[in-house]
Amino acid sequence: MATSTDTTSSTAPGVLTPVLSTRLALRPGHAALCLLLMLVFVVLSYMPLPAGGLWSHVAQGEAFWSQGLAASAAAGRELLPLSEGVAMPLSPWLSQAILGGVFHVAGAEGLSALFALVTFAAVLMLAATFYLQTGRKRFVAAGIVLTLALAWGLVSTFSVETFGFFCLAALLLLLVAASRWQCVEGAAAGATNHQEGQATALPFAPWLWAAVPILMIFWANLGNSFLVGVLVVAGWAVGHLIDRILAVGLRGALAEPQVRHRIYLTELALAATLLNPYGVDRWLASVRLLPGNWGLAEGPHVPLVLWSLPGAVFAGVLLVAAALLRVSPRSLSGSTILLFVGGTVAAAANTPWLLWFAPVAAVLLLPHIAQATGILPREEAEPVPAAVEGEEPQATTFQFAYTLICGLLIWTGFAISPMATPILGGKPRAPQQVHSAEVPLTVTAWLQQQSWQPKLVWAPTDWADYLANRQNVPVYAGSTLYALPFQVQNDYVLIARGENWQSLADRYAIDLIVASKTANRWLASNVRRVDGNTWQLVYEDDRAVVVRRVEPAAAQATKAGEQPQPATNNAQGEGRGA
Repeated sequence: MATSTDTTSSTAPGVLTPVLSTRLALRPGHAALCLLLMLVFVVLSYMPLPAGGLWSHVAQGEAFWSQGLAASAAAGRELLPLSEGVAMPLSPWLSQAILGGVFHVAGAEGLSALFALVTFAAVLMLAATFYLQTGRKRFVAAGIVLTLALAWGLVSTFSVETFGFFCLAALLLLLVAASRWQCVEGAAAGATNHQEGQATALPFAPWLWAAVPILMIFWANLGNSFLVGVLVVAGWAVGHLIDRILAVGLRGALAEPQVRHRIYLTELALAATLLNPYGVDRWLASVRLLPGNWGLAEGPHVPLVLWSLPGAVFAGVLLVAAALLRVSPRSLSGSTILLFVGGTVAAAANTPWLLWFAPVAAVLLLPHIAQATGILPREEAEPVPAAVEGEEPQATTFQFAYTLICGLLIWTGFAISPMATPILGGKPRAPQQVHSAEVPLTVTAWLQQQSWQPKLVWAPTDWADYLANRQNVPVYAGSTLYALPFQVQNDYVLIARGENWQSLADRYAIDLIVASKTANRWLASNVRRVDGNTWQLVYEDDRAVVVRRVEPAAAQATKAGEQPQPATNNAQGEGRGA
């Protein structure tokens, strides 16, 4: 006779009956959390691919698979003639290899699916981290909402830093799971023990010695954001050292194995980052070539503006944190102070740092939220009352209703995502749905129809990478404009404003100008009115104006012929191998 102590199902004597454990009977909280996660997954799966540096990395990744690492590094320079002799950021070769391989196999839809899966996996790891800390599903949901609200503009944009966000989520999960770092007392076995206001951490799990270095090796080859991982591990170790110094003094703190082990692990993580094709040059490039932008593979220094939406959310989080820390009975640890204050300063000084500050802030604040509200974790599962002889068992008709609801939500989330189309069938998305509106699909399609090849193209930096690497044309500057000489940057701005654009085009031998009607309104207006034998309007649609340098004879022939027409190809070549 099959029996079970955790179910109320009854079985007939002498009959083997399968029994489903009541541990699989989920509750309304599980269904609500599952709904939130599925909504996040569906939204991520429909986020369009951005313009900008992503396409430069895709092209270099394709060159990596066809010609090797050296060719991959050179591929970015071949289409940027003005970068000759200029020190450029080192290639995040592993990220590029992943991007180039996926695009070669599955095209733009493959990149969209890759972004959704990597980002959603990071969200799941953060959810697991929040549950280990607090033991309550409501705080898991709060942590997810806090992280996404604070850094949504960066989390929802596909770049090489998407892989860094994944690595940061994995690192936080490892530290919390192995050392019970920032765990509410009772949230997990061996949780942090509070005695007289001081936190005495237990030894961390031995597998952390291997997990953190392996993660850091991959992270260092994925991009410059590995610096964030090193800083988090260092804050975790130095913060605990400060706590122990305040408790037992410097000599006593250094004599404790837990303190020494954390310092050793930080040194090991730092050494692991040197295992990359560039060695110590990866570190030098990260801190020398990108001043004020540590932890990011690309992009200029962009201070956070408080009256913007990210700035308002950031300020709101700081106000809530200030109020929360005053009422929380939990003592402030050294790691909380170091990481939260350091992350706040970094995010305020440079907006892209919100991507790294958001999950770290959630990990640091959630334990205080849990203890300030008095909602502590359940230490053990609710007991199931034993059946009394002679009494009828209670009905269990709806015992697994929420389990079925969760299963239905998971299936529904997958079924309505674009990733289900190859499996379940359906009409694939059009290129305009896969790519964002900033991607110049129609201009690229028009260029593909032309029999001539431009020698140097000026285009907005958001468009230039896509035009260069999908159409194989040299461009004035792309997303790495910030690394070019100051004079080149200044002349780019002047052309973008439509100021003295003809003489500047002559100086750099530019023979094709692609102007955006929104980003380069004055330039687009000026080039449309060009009247001479040097420049001719050759293409125009509702988003772009294109003028080409022509010889006088060709200019006269163009004037006598038909007016330029927009492309009718509707970006047919934007899929696989475009």
